[in-house]
Amino acid sequence: MQANLMPVDEFLKEAQTSPVTAVEKAISHPQVINFAPLLQVPQIQQLQNTNPLVYKTLLLFAYGTMEDDSKEVPLDESALNKLRALSLISYASKERWLKYDQLMPKLRLTTVRQVEDLIIENIYKGFISGKMDSMRNLVEIYDFASRDVRSEEINSIAKTVDEWLQNANNTAKCFNNVADEHDTEFRDCRRKEREMETMILSAKKNLENVVRNEQMDLPMMHGLSGSMFYNTAHMGGHHGGGPPQQRRKGRGGGWVQKPSNPRGQVPF
Repeated sequence: MQANLMPVDEFLKEAQTSPVTAVEKAISHPQVINFAPLLQVPQIQQLQNTNPLVYKTLLLFAYGTMEDDSKEVPLDESALNKLRALSLISYASKERWLKYDQLMPKLRLTTVRQVEDLIIENIYKGFISGKMDSMRNLVEIYDFASRDVRSEEINSIAKTVDEWLQNANNTAKCFNNVADEHDTEFRDCRRKEREMETMILSAKKNLENVVRNEQMDLPMMHGLSGSMFYNTAHMGGHHGGGPPQQRRKGRGGGWVQKPSNPRGQVPF
């Protein structure tokens, strides 16, 4: 995350002539949280012999927390608040949720309000990023600034990074497998959809052919019906009589229509 930090470089020149003063200024500055460059200065390293307490204090601010403070070197309230801020960064790097009742003894605070004020101040400075939950008395950590790391901790950090990368790769493989399965299902569905479209087009074409054939046969049916009607009408005779079985030959050789109903029978 991008914190509002100040590099320790401006104290390096002073450390060559007045190492103790440089250490005091660096640890008390509110925006300096990385001290590794200062520890590389030969004059600072000589403090291990000439002033071991000051050097130990510098190591405490570079790598330690309030719990590591042996109280051998008296710190004023400003330095203590600085160490509390550094401790909060370290705790945030290890836990996602920091409970206030657990932070109070670690940070040597006595009330929840003091813990909340410290968290708000460090969020404002950009040392940590998170969301405070007053109902549950905790802060959820989103991100945090980076502190100095001891050389002996680098291998452990590298191992953690390797494990994270391995887990990320495994997760990516799982996602790829799921994506391939979905892609196969999608292709199958698309193929079935195309087959269904082909069947629908074929059925539509067949239906159009049937309708077209019926429309072509309809005039022929009308012509055949008219011809049959004409032939049936003329089968009744060319002399206006009825069917042959209903006519008889009359006097004078002509044909006479035979009554359709027998005598005495009333038709309904």
